[in-house]
Amino acid sequence: MDRKPFEIVAECEMPGFPTAADITRVSEHIEAARRVRSDVVRATVNPLAIYRERRYVLQAKLITWAEDVSRAVQIAQELLADAGLPRRTVLPSSRSLNEAEISPPSEPARSGRLTARGGTAAARRAPGTRPGKSHPRAAKGATRRKTR
Repeated sequence: MDRKPFEIVAECEMPGFPTAADITRVSEHIEAARRVRSDVVRATVNPLAIYRERRYVLQAKLITWAEDVSRAVQIAQELLADAGLPRRTVLPSSRSLNEAEISPPSEPARSGRLTARGGTAAARRAPGTRPGKSHPRAAKGATRRKTR
């Protein structure tokens, strides 16, 4: 079956009035969980908290690629569970997404992956070069030797 993009709106419950640090923490948890899952391509948290039924909730919008709406909602619920966030509702948005405006999911990047030439990409240097040496500074007040 062909996969399509869906926008899912989730409400995450907060135990008290969320501060800017709480909202940033929720955003970071969702983003960290999103990086692990290849079928969620975008996740944003609305910075304004809503007071509903004696609780504060933060609204998160997730863009998922799935076969149908029910699978997209399930993917969003799993992502929020992986992020460790209590959720009140997870519903599909009424917004229709075009496949051309949303990039398809890619495989998650693995950090420290070995390349075909051996070693990590960050560990390789150009041939004939050596790692730089750190130059210790002279102690304060010490005179420097002149070279001719």
